[in-house]
Amino acid sequence: MSESDNRTMFASDTRSTETALSEEKLYAALAEDRRRRTLSYLVETGAAATLDELTTAIAAAEDRTPPTDLSPSTTRTVGIALHHVHLPKLDEKGLVEYDSDDRVVSLTVDVTAITPHL
Repeated sequence: MSESDNRTMFASDTRSTETALSEEKLYAALAEDRRRRTLSYLVETGAAATLDELTTAIAAAEDRTPPTDLSPSTTRTVGIALHHVHLPKLDEKGLVEYDSDDRVVSLTVDVTAITPHL
């Protein structure tokens, strides 16, 4: 095998590995319902959301109840989990940008890249 063939094969292997890793990261990020719901909400609204808006939408979806009927303890539990676990994880994976000081989250990926996985 020529040196040129080796370089071509290595480059091809590298691209495959990078693609596999990005898919692996995506699936790891989407392994939890609240993270999928977060991304779905941001895709559907097409805009950044506050932590409070996101918390209310996700809690209502989980409880299958109107937002006005949610208990304060339910929204508190969901909000804490989003703030401390799920949003930082999505931010770390590069799917969203989460400003924990302002408590605002926005998509950072192409919608068409993640929509099929939601």
